[in-house]
Amino acid sequence: MPIYTWKGKNTFGEKRKGEVEAPDQAAALAHVKRLRIADPVIKEKPKDIFANVALFRPKVTGKDVVIFTRQLSTMIDAG
Repeated sequence: MPIYTWKGKNTFGEKRKGEVEAPDQAAALAHVKRLRIADPVIKEKPKDIFANVALFRPKVTGKDVVIFTRQLSTMIDAG
């Protein structure tokens, strides 16, 4: 489900903002209205463009390779 960000004022006139996960903008608006936020502005939160970039993912370390090869060797020896 997409995440929506919202801004608005509560019943005391204080500015509030937050995020809500909802299937569509109408459901997000209904949730924010239940929080008694007056005149909410709701926008879909943009996707993180770097989320799927391999550059920022954790890399395989030498220790991981050693553990994997030892376990693979044990499984091969076991039959």
